[in-house]
Amino acid sequence: MDNTELLMGQEDYWAGYQASIDKLKNDPNVVEFDKLCFHVFGLSEEGKALLEYFKTNVLMASIPAKLDGNYDKACIYYEGYREAFRQLIHGTKNYQIRKEAEDKKKIQKAAEGENN
Repeated sequence: MDNTELLMGQEDYWAGYQASIDKLKNDPNVVEFDKLCFHVFGLSEEGKALLEYFKTNVLMASIPAKLDGNYDKACIYYEGYREAFRQLIHGTKNYQIRKEAEDKKKIQKAAEGENN
């Protein structure tokens, strides 16, 4: 350990990422997007079926091998295409996780209130 590290301490590289995650987690635009995804894909049986369709037929589908020499560009295109579907899936899951966490907090507060 050198003198600089003793004086300044070890740098926490994760702190910047964590601050960014915490900021995004409560961004109203992100929460609204997640909420819309959840209401469209997470509540109805048709929405859940469509989400499963995305997973099996869009995300898991292979990239066509015969693309006339533009395979590298097609890979980038298809990966970007798939990312849009991943965003819908993650938005749906994120809102569901948020609602479950909020419900647990409500239950915990209610239980603490009864014990006092």
